[in-house]
Amino acid sequence: MLGKRVHDAVRDLGCRRMMVMESDEDPALEYELVEDLMRCCDGVLLCSPRMPRAELIELVDRKHPMVLFNRVIPSLGVPSISVDFQGGMTQSSAGAPGRSWNGCWSTTAMRSPSICR
Repeated sequence: MLGKRVHDAVRDLGCRRMMVMESDEDPALEYELVEDLMRCCDGVLLCSPRMPRAELIELVDRKHPMVLFNRVIPSLGVPSISVDFQGGMTQSSAGAPGRSWNGCWSTTAMRSPSICR
């Protein structure tokens, strides 16, 4: 689903190709693949990067357009996309005060898990 949405956005910008590389969550391989992509692509979208922070900083310092998905490092200065799980849970429970299916008070369970019995 994410790949399709990214492809549609890339196509809407007038580009015809999108490359996808899989690292099998191997940080060393991930770094190598990003280096390859930087040589032949206009930008890189890193999905849940596992590489150490120092290596990520090294790649960002090359000034190649990059976006991080599912990893936020504010000091890097690159755009990041992540899911706000706490905000979503707060919104979903805001309209339904009282006890939920697991016996917790739905509006306070995120702040005080100890009230679950």
